[in-house]
Amino acid sequence: MQIEVGKYYKTRCGRKVGPMKQEAVNVLSGLFENKERLWVFENGRGHGVSETMNDLVAEWYEVTKREIVPGDYGPLNALQVEASGCWRILPLSSKWIKEQTLEFARLLNEIAEAM
Repeated sequence: MQIEVGKYYKTRCGRKVGPMKQEAVNVLSGLFENKERLWVFENGRGHGVSETMNDLVAEWYEVTKREIVPGDYGPLNALQVEASGCWRILPLSSKWIKEQTLEFARLLNEIAEAM
C-alpha cells in the first residue's frame, strides 16, 4: 500500500491517524486523535522489519449511521412450517411489521453503538 499525503489511515490496532504529511524522502507523518505524531515509511510500515501495531493497514473511512425513513416496502409474509412438514405462507399485518421492525432496528442501533 502506498501512503498518500493528506489522507487518513487505519493502524493495525484500529486507530485513526492523519492527515498524512510528507516529512522527508520516503517518510510521512500523521497525528492520532490525541495529537501524538506517528512516523511511517511510504509503504505504511513503522521502524524495523517486523510488524507493529502502528503500521498503517488501510485507508480510513468514516462510518455513518443510517436512519430508517418512512415508506412502503411492500408486503411481508411469513412461512409457517408444521411438525408434519406441511407449510403455508401467511401475510403479516402492517401493525406487526412496524412494531417488530422498529424494535429490531433499535436493537441493531444499540449493538452498533456498543462496537
